[in-house]
Amino acid sequence: PETVHGRQSQELAGAATFPEVAKQIAAMMAGRVFTAHNAALDRRFLVAEFARAGWQVPLTSRITLCTMAAAREMWPGSPRRLGPLCRQRGIEPADTRTPSANAFAVVRLVQDLLESALTASRNRRIGRLPWAAQLEAASLVRWPSQAVESVVAKGAPALQLAAHGVGERG
Repeated sequence: PETVHGRQSQELAGAATFPEVAKQIAAMMAGRVFTAHNAALDRRFLVAEFARAGWQVPLTSRITLCTMAAAREMWPGSPRRLGPLCRQRGIEPADTRTPSANAFAVVRLVQDLLESALTASRNRRIGRLPWAAQLEAASLVRWPSQAVESVVAKGAPALQLAAHGVGERG
């Protein structure tokens, strides 16, 4: 809505719909850790959009990095909201009202978290770098290459559906 990201309906007219870009998004996400601030919320939204488009995706907490949770673990007492957290950490732009500004802020925050984790590791305050488990899990998760309806429409038996990652739960 306009109140959240400042986008007006006329700006979105003619934009691609989620079903039109689902295949490209799934391909980009395969083998990667889903990263977001308040990731559980974004993950539920994304899984729901994939489902509405006929996709069953393996996007689970096992392959998710939540920068809100990671920041609170790395820097106890840090703000929960992305804008105030970025301002506290000196990350610009701290204006997170647009999707692109939000995404860039999360990237910068992940860089800051990694730098802090490396420093803590060198100082022997932590043994294993954060997110190693998510990185390993993401490399093992199989993402589907097409919507469930596309596979079913081709008359694929259940074993072939499983080969496409359809029906797997994580």
